[in-house]
Amino acid sequence: LGRLSIWGKGVFIFSLSVASLNKKDLRGAVSMELKKRLPFQLSLDSIVFDFFVTGQLREQKGLTLLQVTCIACDRAILEEQLQSLKEMGIRPVEINVIADCLGNLLPYCLPGPLAGKTIALLDMGANSSTLNFYKADALRFSREIPIGGDHLTHALARTIPSSSGPININAEEAEKIKRQ
Repeated sequence: LGRLSIWGKGVFIFSLSVASLNKKDLRGAVSMELKKRLPFQLSLDSIVFDFFVTGQLREQKGLTLLQVTCIACDRAILEEQLQSLKEMGIRPVEINVIADCLGNLLPYCLPGPLAGKTIALLDMGANSSTLNFYKADALRFSREIPIGGDHLTHALARTIPSSSGPININAEEAEKIKRQ
């Protein structure tokens, strides 16, 4: 048995506001909102999605809206990863996204109770970064940013301005400066 964490291209995380409805109708409302936000080349038939309610908002006209986090994944990408696990003899008991997995680790990384606190977590990779906001251990917002550590290193290596003119440094020196 194992757990599968999916991320990257083909995985989408959205924060949505939808009307307060029963569970069946809520799924339909989330799918309609999701359809508006997915890239045009993806249809609802080619993705799998799930969602969870993260809070409530009260609008001016007395309407209650639910704050929902929705996670959608391209069905082909998910099936490919599941097939790889199957070939290794592993059966996933849970499928999750990296942003939610990181949120599950917060109570172990931060001292004191997290209830009511909003925490921002930046996961910077070499080529992209993910910015996640959690409140009371729940993922509230997630965005993948196409800038990572390598971009910063290469930008530093180009030139560093100084009072005596620009200084050129190599990638190894730039990496040291970035980490300091």
